[in-house]
Amino acid sequence: MDYQDADGNRYSVASTVVKQAFTDGAGSELVAPGFAPDADLDKARAGQAMLSINDQPAGPDIIAVALGGRLESANEHLQRLGLSLIPDEPEVDDG
Repeated sequence: MDYQDADGNRYSVASTVVKQAFTDGAGSELVAPGFAPDADLDKARAGQAMLSINDQPAGPDIIAVALGGRLESANEHLQRLGLSLIPDEPEVDDG
């Protein structure tokens, strides 16, 4: 499903709700794993710095995370992030 904010920026929702335990690891120091010792930790830290936890407004430079325990609350979280569902666009018939 695709969403958009009031400015028309589009968002894809990969997962809708994460548990509180996510915050324990989300800010921890990053270390290259044994199977990828050459991992680009600078890029990983840049992504980590983009995390916005607990319903702060979404933005193109933010990875928004909504904490919660119920999947049913996902739409409430998305609304607080300032996102609304984009209605399905009709398919174009080229024939």
